Amino acid sequence: MNALTFTRLVLASSYSFILALAGAMGEGSPCTPTNDHLDPLSHKFLSDCTTRTFCSPPSSPNGNWTCVPRLCRRDEYPFGYPFDVILPPMCAEGRFCPDQGSGCLQKLPLGSKCQMGRDEQCSSEDVVLCLKETCVSATASLGDPCLRDETTYIEPGVNGQQFSNIIVRDSCHAPSFFCDPATNTCVQSKPLGAECSHDAECQTRLCITNRCITSPTDPINVPAWQYTLTIACIISAMAATTVAITMVHRRHRYRNYIETRDYYFEQISLRRSIIAMHAAAVDKGNKGMSKKA
Repeated sequence: MNALTFTRLVLASSYSFILALAGAMGEGSPCTPTNDHLDPLSHKFLSDCTTRTFCSPPSSPNGNWTCVPRLCRRDEYPFGYPFDVILPPMCAEGRFCPDQGSGCLQKLPLGSKCQMGRDEQCSSEDVVLCLKETCVSATASLGDPCLRDETTYIEPGVNGQQFSNIIVRDSCHAPSFFCDPATNTCVQSKPLGAECSHDAECQTRLCITNRCITSPTDPINVPAWQYTLTIACIISAMAATTVAITMVHRRHRYRNYIETRDYYFEQISLRRSIIAMHAAAVDKGNKGMSKKA
């Protein structure tokens, strides 16, 4: 067992009890806001309240924090809501809904603290990302210093086995550059087919089996010679089909001609035979009548 596997097992064991109790409090139940946290493995937001409520501050100085229905949502189809329940509204342009769902807030300027991975919480001017829980401009060019954010998401898989997904993002201008972890500066992105470790290193932003590959969303550019070859093959196939059909049709007509000719020859031969027999019978009758006379 390596160190990474041991660490994962320790984290999973340490937080299993917390995860079992997370989200157990329904509407109207008391809660503690300090229990709001991110799951250390999946980085999912957890609290004392359910997925449809959040921990709201007391209305009076001596009151308690209470789980109340959420005031906003960030997803079109949020998790945990049945079909017959009215969903909380989504936020208007220029505002965002925090993880707690406690109400829409104004987007944050550069340098402000944001919740993990929530790019939409930052101001929409230019390209702004939430890296290491800070709103950062992602416009750094070649050779500029950069900020690199690497996050490992661990989820339970089949038969309780865990699988991980490493997401690397940086403040360099994508997809032309990426942040080199050795120098913390922006370097040129790697071309198609180059060796890579993460998606962010490739111009296509897709690294599979340590190779930069074409993204499924990229359009396929077909060379001119392929168009020419395809058209030539289609025309050749059509011409060959036409010739083959013509030859088959001619052979069929020729076979019908032979059958019809043989039939008429047979009919003519049969008619001649009948005429010859009739003539012979007439001639024989004439000879008999001559002898009697």
